[in-house]
Amino acid sequence: MNTEKAIRLYDAITEVREDWVEDALPPEKVRRHPHLRAGAAVAAIIPLVLLAAFALAHIPGSGTGRPHSALPTGGGTSAHVPGAAFYLYPGPVLPLTAEGEHPALTLTRDLDLDLETFYAKDTCAVTDTYTLKNTGDTAETVTLLYPFAAELRSGRDALPALTVEGEAVTPEPVLGPSVPAGSDWGDYLALLERGSYALPDPTALLAQPVVVYELRDCWGEKSAQAVNPTLSLEYSRDWEKSTVLSWGFNGSREEAGVSARSRSVPQPGTPGYGQSAYVLVLGEDIQSPVLRAYTDGGCKTPLEEAGGTVLRWESTLGEMLALCCRWEPEEQESTLADGLTPEELAAALASYALELGLWGEEQPANPFNGMLEDVFSRCMETRRILLLPFTVTVPAGGSVTVTARSLREAAFDPGNVGSGKTPRGFDALSAKAGALPLEGETVGLRGLKEEFILGRDLTPEENKLRYWVEVHRG
Repeated sequence: MNTEKAIRLYDAITEVREDWVEDALPPEKVRRHPHLRAGAAVAAIIPLVLLAAFALAHIPGSGTGRPHSALPTGGGTSAHVPGAAFYLYPGPVLPLTAEGEHPALTLTRDLDLDLETFYAKDTCAVTDTYTLKNTGDTAETVTLLYPFAAELRSGRDALPALTVEGEAVTPEPVLGPSVPAGSDWGDYLALLERGSYALPDPTALLAQPVVVYELRDCWGEKSAQAVNPTLSLEYSRDWEKSTVLSWGFNGSREEAGVSARSRSVPQPGTPGYGQSAYVLVLGEDIQSPVLRAYTDGGCKTPLEEAGGTVLRWESTLGEMLALCCRWEPEEQESTLADGLTPEELAAALASYALELGLWGEEQPANPFNGMLEDVFSRCMETRRILLLPFTVTVPAGGSVTVTARSLREAAFDPGNVGSGKTPRGFDALSAKAGALPLEGETVGLRGLKEEFILGRDLTPEENKLRYWVEVHRG
């Protein structure tokens, strides 16, 4: 195993979600995840191993022929190759693009990278200015898209600030495709060169019928005998013909031909109390469902003093995702997902599942074990392209100026992070890769003394598609 794969294996295993750890704690020490409604997450050990294996299986090569840097090995030195990709990479500054064809419009770009904030915050203030010129005889109306990379759980300070002719415009972000772990600038370029940042169309998946088993009115008190009263919905199914998803259950098991989804009975005053849990069946229905109670999550010792009501009904996957997958940010926290409706969140989750190859016709092994909380959480924390759409009208023979301002985080390699000599990087893709013809492009750098600059490539050239600078704090 090479160094990079070893690092990624380490990250996949150690990137443990807080709620998995909580499920492994004794009941009196559990602190629930504030972001997810209706139920706890999966039990700690088996899903962690499955997810680590899945993460490794889904780390793509860059496919660009550009080398990733090696991991610094300690001793105050770095093996990073100037201009190569960094392991921890927030993505490049992405260029303005547009919907449709507009042959009368041309573009010039002036990109300013201000490193004044770098020494204190490892950031770069980016001012990305475009002048659209209309060479035609009639006014041209165009929908522009300013893309940026972020996570849906990111704070709203990740939004670039847009102005058109000096006047602020504040569009809500539109979802684009996710960016797999391990991607470099060439992977972002490939998304842009396809002419669109479109998500996989989730319409057919959202319309897919599902059979719903709702577990509600759960009851059962903790006692010396029942340290963690647990309800288990047990059933059989044809693995070739059905897929089972769930929300609000914190256990899943397969043994002796019997499948089960289980949940600890929420106690008064605890998260999930009074809320339903759901099993969703895609394809052929499950057989012989029965609800049983046990003294704890091991589901070995039966319990009589606990129970609940199971209702069976039919719906669509889209309706159920919108019902279950609600985003609840922490108190006073504002995130990019705040403006999304339940239906938009459902579409985002379905598109993400399609990107991962989940719930499709071939039904691959599911690393999330059908637990929707975990797919939803991963969807929210995965870096993706987001787009800010806005419309401008460029008068005949005239021009319009658009400016985007943002604060960019530095890219770097783990190891030697405490060393001032550790290289940090910032980069941007050329507007040549956008949808509008480019007449000219300049890249300026300021705000940091020359002795802190390790390397750069900021001079526009005919075939250059990326600009970069690497710096250190001394």
